[in-house]
Amino acid sequence: MRRADGSGRRRNAGRVAQFGQNRPFLPPLQVVNNKRAKLPKSLVMPRTTADIAHDIATFAPKKDNWLALDSLMAELWQAGHPEQAIPELLSVFERYPEEEGFGVVWGVLHGLEALPNYETELLRSLSRQPSEFGVRMVGRLLNAGTTEVGGISLLKTLRELAATASSPRIREAARGFVSRND
Repeated sequence: MRRADGSGRRRNAGRVAQFGQNRPFLPPLQVVNNKRAKLPKSLVMPRTTADIAHDIATFAPKKDNWLALDSLMAELWQAGHPEQAIPELLSVFERYPEEEGFGVVWGVLHGLEALPNYETELLRSLSRQPSEFGVRMVGRLLNAGTTEVGGISLLKTLRELAATASSPRIREAARGFVSRND
């Protein structure tokens, strides 16, 4: 078979295709310290939003290392439909109601705020498990001029959390936003 340049030499001449004659040559995976090296991103199929959302919903920091969640957030936005993972993103607040995750949880907050129509799900999340970042998000909505979501008063929600949340830290955060918006 002749190449377009007329040389007659086939690409990868002299190499034996590992996966059959009709498939492109793929170099073997390199082994470093008894572990396989990662494939280049160009050879790895992107994951679905649902798979990434599942990993966010089951995320647990290892030895206070939250960087894996940061990577999952970047992957979620790269996948193209982060709004489909709003409940899973809020579940991070619910599982870690008083954590900042060395700044990574702020990335979750900012990511949620960039999405359309997260507000109703935020209020559901706070009713399941009050969280400091959930309270902050409601306070930020109030600061931006939003007073209710789906007929529910945000100020009333914060007042209830200030009175009933089991965590003193969350109660205090709610009280702070109530006092600034009363």
